[in-house]
Amino acid sequence: WDENTVASPLTLIVSAFAHVPDVLKFVTPALQEIGSPLILLSLSEKQRLGASSLAQTFAQLGDEVPDVEDPKQMKVHFEFIQSKLQSGVIKSLHDRSDGGLFTTVLEQAIAGRIGVAMRCDDALPLPFFFNEEIGVVVEVSVSQREAFISDAVAAGMFALTIGETTENDRFTIDGPDGRIFQDSLIALEQGWSRTSYEMQRRRDNPASAKSEYALIEERDQGLNERLTFDPDHPPASVGKAPTVAIFRDQGINGQLEMAAAFRAAGFEAVDLHMTDLIEKRDTLNRYQVLVACGGFSYGDVLGGGGGWAKSILYNEYLRDEFSRFFERDSLTLGICNGCQMLAQLKDLIPGAEAWGRWVPNESGRFEGRIVQVQVNSVNTPWLEGMANSQIPVPVAHGEGQIYCEDENQYAKLHSDRLVAFQYVDGDSKPTERYPLNPNGSHDGIAGLTSLDGKALVAMPHPERALRSIQQTWREPTSRQTTSYSGWIRLFQNAYAAVS
Repeated sequence: WDENTVASPLTLIVSAFAHVPDVLKFVTPALQEIGSPLILLSLSEKQRLGASSLAQTFAQLGDEVPDVEDPKQMKVHFEFIQSKLQSGVIKSLHDRSDGGLFTTVLEQAIAGRIGVAMRCDDALPLPFFFNEEIGVVVEVSVSQREAFISDAVAAGMFALTIGETTENDRFTIDGPDGRIFQDSLIALEQGWSRTSYEMQRRRDNPASAKSEYALIEERDQGLNERLTFDPDHPPASVGKAPTVAIFRDQGINGQLEMAAAFRAAGFEAVDLHMTDLIEKRDTLNRYQVLVACGGFSYGDVLGGGGGWAKSILYNEYLRDEFSRFFERDSLTLGICNGCQMLAQLKDLIPGAEAWGRWVPNESGRFEGRIVQVQVNSVNTPWLEGMANSQIPVPVAHGEGQIYCEDENQYAKLHSDRLVAFQYVDGDSKPTERYPLNPNGSHDGIAGLTSLDGKALVAMPHPERALRSIQQTWREPTSRQTTSYSGWIRLFQNAYAAVS
């Protein structure tokens, strides 16, 4: 160091963790019921517009910016909300942030697909709709409104009823002299999503972007779970814990979730890496079940699962090892990257000759989202008792579109009852529509089974939504406290088949 040395600026990064005593005690921004009052809960009655989104649209900065006058009151605000969540009073909640009150309530209405009627008067003047002071909007029942406001005021907060939910699909604001603003939720959501749509159609497949944007006008059921079985009552099984090989290679990242899923079903799960087989530290002879996990083996060089598959196909010892395993009375599961890999080993898997391969998504992008699939009636122990169920499931892949060289091969997959899963829309119909079908697979094909049913491959990740609390969406009126989602049955079925 000398007088000419320029010191680099220092950055302090602060992070924190907090214990969550009950993850089932939560609400989302989505409005829940028609006729519910909406209450603004704020730390301040001030209406400072400095640095707000509204100011920016007029190329202004403003004079005063929102601030927390008393940090202790912030703690009171947080603890008050937690107590109301614990008691089940709050139906939905959203913080007041970018765009202020107008944007906050609009986002709640869009998420819940429920109309809103707001008011603008002396108690709720126009600046209140656009300032970004610290606060939240909560939905409560009519019977709880007065008590909620009274408790909030007693705790030193500002609380005010700003409107209510309505049965029509509109967003309105009424003033003392009549209606100030009205528009349909569809038109408002289209405006809200327009920037993202324009970016997406320029960056990705324009047809996929247009398809997703057009879904705004749809008013179907959306995600909806239908189970034909009770996940809390597993099939009967006997004997000691069977052994499953949690198979992975360089770049695989789903082995821990997969092991947890099989252990939850009663298996002894063993971490098996490709090098364990290559260097003969282990053998497939001692396993009853083999599962190839998801991830990005070798960074998807040579295509999804391509490098992983070829390291087996072009190694005589490994090729024979896997051939013997597939011909035994064993079970095989391939998920995502494992699905891609096993599809390229189809010549080694009895009854898998008709399988296609998995190619890049039609959207031209990696797809990580929640979709829903229908479980078909197929001949496999993996899906015993699950036929005709419809279950939400995560997907996370860049190459998830099935491809068959011969167009007639798709019909053969159906006629031979090899199509295990299909992506379905809100009306429970198999779909090729993006993003309900995230990759463009023909007829919504999401998973396949071999003729004898011993091998099952699928692009979605059932192991990532195994527990009910892992589901980012679940049926709001049922199974709120169930330990497991419907996907536990897939792993329980494997246990019952080999134990």
